[in-house]
Amino acid sequence: MRSTAVAVTVLAALASLAGCGGGTATSTTAPPAAPTTTSASAPTKTDSADPAKQAAFVAALDAIDKDIAHGKAEKAYDRGRNQCDSIKNNPNDRAKLLDLTRQRFTSPDHPEGFPPATVEKILDAVKTHLCP
Repeated sequence: MRSTAVAVTVLAALASLAGCGGGTATSTTAPPAAPTTTSASAPTKTDSADPAKQAAFVAALDAIDKDIAHGKAEKAYDRGRNQCDSIKNNPNDRAKLLDLTRQRFTSPDHPEGFPPATVEKILDAVKTHLCP
C-alpha cells in the first residue's frame, strides 16, 4: 500500500510539473520567433542601398537617358548591383556583359531595348559608380 501511495504522489507531482513546463516552453518559444523575423527583415532594407552611391549612379544614368531609371531610382540601383555580380563572373567578356546589361536595364518607353551605344554607357556607369 505504501508503494502505491508513493507512486500516486510521484505521478501527481510529475503531472503538475509537466503542466507547468508545457506552458513555459510555449511562452518561451513564441517571443523569440518574432524578433528573429523582424531582425532578419531590418538589415535587408538598410543594407539594400547606400544613398550617396545610389544618387550618383542614378544621376549618371539620367545623364545618359532619363528613361533608363524612369523615376525608379531604387530599382535602377538594384539592377546595377546585380550587374556587378555579372561583371565579377565575366570580367573579360565585354560582349556578354553588354548583352546582360541590355537585358537587365529595360524601360516601358524602350520595349525593344536601348541602343548599343546607350547600353555601353550604362555598363560603364555601373563599373564607375557601383563596382569599379
